[in-house]
Amino acid sequence: RYGNRRQSVQLPEYSPNVLDCFVKQYPQEWLDDGISAEAMDKFNISYSIAHNKIIIPHYDADGRLVGIRGRALNEWEIENIGKYTPLLIEQNWYKHPLSMNLYGLNVTKENIRQRGVCFLMESEKAVMQMESFSFPNCSAAVCGSNFNKYQLNILMKTCCPTEIVLCFDKEELPGEEKYFYKLYDICKKYGQYCNFSFIYDREGLLELKESPTDRGEEAFTKLLEK
Repeated sequence: RYGNRRQSVQLPEYSPNVLDCFVKQYPQEWLDDGISAEAMDKFNISYSIAHNKIIIPHYDADGRLVGIRGRALNEWEIENIGKYTPLLIEQNWYKHPLSMNLYGLNVTKENIRQRGVCFLMESEKAVMQMESFSFPNCSAAVCGSNFNKYQLNILMKTCCPTEIVLCFDKEELPGEEKYFYKLYDICKKYGQYCNFSFIYDREGLLELKESPTDRGEEAFTKLLEK
């Protein structure tokens, strides 16, 4: 059992009405990347005509809207500002500290409770890709390449899984070990609270920077078996 739980800090909530100004549209780029229209509906994905961005609402585990991120579609913005940024609407930034939340947990928490396992991904896209797999979606995203005690607290308090699997993006070439030990150290650091493991591609199933979900369910399952 998870002990020494720190007091949770509730993030400020934004009015969900702000999402009404966006339109329902399924970007072909995401459909091609294995994210179904049904998955986008489930995670309330929409599109901003004014910003030319895919709109990604972020909710806490209780379903409160705590932030909105936009995925840029303009090449200039992607190259000069960034692919993913908080959304600016009428001089208000709809941002939140990503390290104090787990994306998708409001949708997947019951599956995690029932199955006893959580797959921790880096990105929102990976969580939505898993929604199209044949088994229940037990994932959540840290929205970065690290995992901290606060996020562990959220996960254990909400779902109390018996196993947590780090499924981070591939970040090193064959013969290197720095990233392997980064993942290993995270597992070792929090191993007293839960069973930890991590996916590490030794078979060349992924390209550099790819998520374990980017190549579909078959590749993910092979990585998980290792």
